[in-house]
Amino acid sequence: SEQLTEEERWLSLSVEELRAEVERRGFFGGMSRERLLESLQEVKRWEHLSAKELRAECSKRALAIDANPDREDLLTELKQDFSWENMEEGELREECLGRGIPLPEDAE
Repeated sequence: SEQLTEEERWLSLSVEELRAEVERRGFFGGMSRERLLESLQEVKRWEHLSAKELRAECSKRALAIDANPDREDLLTELKQDFSWENMEEGELREECLGRGIPLPEDAE
């Protein structure tokens, strides 16, 4: 049997399996199949970047990063930001509450 690329394998997965794959990689990839596939591809791309390239990605997203972050830290930051981007408002609220982050409207 031909060795499938990871991307090809993802195409054959169900939404539940895609969610599991996303969780295994440590981020939230959205709810729809399309979005999950896009998310996986994006994060996979990051996983192959150098620390310097990851810093550039962080800058593009206006993420605050340490002066000398290691590659893993950069990847974690990106995944976190990306996860928030993929969340609906309700999920975002729960995530913030779970982390003890005050929500904007509670900060009055």
